[in-house]
Amino acid sequence: MTKAIKKIFSRFRLFWEIDAIRKRIIFYRQFNQETAKFKNVVFKNDIPYVIAGPFTGMKYINETVWGPIVPKWLGSYEAEISTWIMQIIDKQPAVIVDIGAAEGYYAVGLALKCPEAKVYAFEVDSISRRQLRRLAKLNGVSDHLVLKGWFNPADSALYSNHRRTVAIVDIEGAEYELLDFERWPTLASWQFIVELHPWATSADPEAITRKWSKTHVVEYRTATRRAVHDYRSAIISAVDDGMLSGALGEYRREDQKWALLKPKL
Repeated sequence: MTKAIKKIFSRFRLFWEIDAIRKRIIFYRQFNQETAKFKNVVFKNDIPYVIAGPFTGMKYINETVWGPIVPKWLGSYEAEISTWIMQIIDKQPAVIVDIGAAEGYYAVGLALKCPEAKVYAFEVDSISRRQLRRLAKLNGVSDHLVLKGWFNPADSALYSNHRRTVAIVDIEGAEYELLDFERWPTLASWQFIVELHPWATSADPEAITRKWSKTHVVEYRTATRRAVHDYRSAIISAVDDGMLSGALGEYRREDQKWALLKPKL
């Protein structure tokens, strides 16, 4: 199927419903056995929670999600950008926007750590939205988290708060179309953490990221390997090195990058 045809079909709700189910079947088959083993060894009959990292203590669901869930329990998920997440928490922004929120690791985690912030989570996948609602309820943050489907940049003024809006963006290549600060100038005052997917777009990512530098100071991080000893703790003492090493895997491309965009204005 060509990218153009996929783009057309992606506008229809039925496509997203079918794709959500298909992806969950794939992820269940790929990760369920090892996830269940880790859960039984570490948490036994208790509710899983985030063991380390910026969201330490956050209660977590035990379901099939996009990709492996155990790195989120460990708190090692996207460790490359954990210092950026901590900077957001230290900043205590007024508004947090999570575009491509999945089941809510960042939306709910930041709602917990930034209790005065208004958090908007955007996610087109219906299964993820249901999971996000459960995760928010599990952590008692439903009241200050607003869940929506599509993010329309034309509405970005609704979420702006005097340079105190920060956004997390993970939308599988569409970030290059979304973060057009000439077309959507309101976004130029926002701070962004963006997962980059240059292989998933027909745009010219290098040209677009150079344009970002006109309005933002841009910093990059690249995927790194996890060291088992960095995630050793009392709670996972029963987990051997082999299981822990496997649990830390996020199945990413070696050239995976993230960008931090801080507004110059």
